[in-house]
Amino acid sequence: DERYVGLFGATDGDGATLADVTLANVTATGNRDVGGVVGRNFANITDATASGNLTGERFVGGVAGSNDGTITDATTSGNVSGDSGDSGDSLSVGGVVGVNRGNVTATTAESVTVTSDRSVGGLVGSNSGIITDATASGSVNGTERVGGLVGSNFVSITDASASASVTGDTHVGGIVGENGATITDTFAVGSITGNTEVGGLVGDNRDNGTVEQSYFDTEATGQTTSAGNATGLTTAEMQGSTAAENMALAFGETWQTVPGGYPE
Repeated sequence: DERYVGLFGATDGDGATLADVTLANVTATGNRDVGGVVGRNFANITDATASGNLTGERFVGGVAGSNDGTITDATTSGNVSGDSGDSGDSLSVGGVVGVNRGNVTATTAESVTVTSDRSVGGLVGSNSGIITDATASGSVNGTERVGGLVGSNFVSITDASASASVTGDTHVGGIVGENGATITDTFAVGSITGNTEVGGLVGDNRDNGTVEQSYFDTEATGQTTSAGNATGLTTAEMQGSTAAENMALAFGETWQTVPGGYPE
């Protein structure tokens, strides 16, 4: 059982900080807790950039396989894959973090390719922590609980967007595949393909899940509905200065309109 695979196998949470880390063309393979920078993180990681090819059975991410600390100002690109291995089932695989129990802030998964079975996300596979100011682009492919940003959400996602194309079987969404907590101030603009429980923003919104001030592009996603209280808009309604008229985001503070483009 090859566990805690990365530049650092695991980090100490007692005031430890990893800063200004740049890793290119990383190749890492293991079973659990596989990350480009660290297998399992309890520290503060800031200003980190990682690219390459990562493969593992469970808890696999471009920066950290598992995050119990804080990740801020991180950017990843490349391929992150779940290998079913002996269990026959891979899960919690994300472009930046496989499973998040801490904080992920001001972080981008850029043109990533993320593939696994369950709980697969462009940024985070499974979220039991806090995600703010995050974005994901590229492609996400899985079977169950597949999201452009997060596969499964159990705590909080705020001020986030995803343009990743998403393909799965069930519980498939532009931001989150399956939501059991809070999603606020988000939008999705990537193509979404699935068979059951498929939505432009959220595939399946459980009884305790809430979705507020969140939007999806009906033309770009190819979806007309979403689980949760998400609003479908046309491309024209979400781009340029018109976005500020149709989307109740914090424009001028967290978000800015972009001429001919989606908010940033």
